Amino acid sequence: MTERDDIIRESHETDVPSAFEGDVPVGGRTPAAIREFGGKYLPALFSFLVVILLWEGLTRLFGIETFVLPKPSEIISSFVETWDVVWGAGFKTLSEALGGFVIGVSLVFDIFDSAINSTLVFQNLSGTASTPTYSFSLDSDTGMYKAGTNT
Repeated sequence: MTERDDIIRESHETDVPSAFEGDVPVGGRTPAAIREFGGKYLPALFSFLVVILLWEGLTRLFGIETFVLPKPSEIISSFVETWDVVWGAGFKTLSEALGGFVIGVSLVFDIFDSAINSTLVFQNLSGTASTPTYSFSLDSDTGMYKAGTNT
């Protein structure tokens, strides 16, 4: 028995339909939820479509070369033609990223499991964080390049 069940029994002992007022019907969303969803996301979807259509139309109207700004239709057709290559590369990238994530999380748990390892790792990390870096920038007063460091 949950707290919600107790509340329903206390406040709706004789009026069963009102006990379920506000519940989502089985197999669908309420009209209010659909209107709220549309109100949230339809303006963004509409704006996205307008930008894509303008992009396509203006690149055709002004005859902009593909190497400067490809048309959305060309991008989509190229994506569809090379789908097998894109999917293979994307899947390989995803699997390597997930593998690295799993290895990293495993190492973190292993490191923090041991106080000695934790101390050694943090000493090395603090050492790399204090390594000086150098940069070159243009001095606006003299017009000369100067070297700088973060230490």
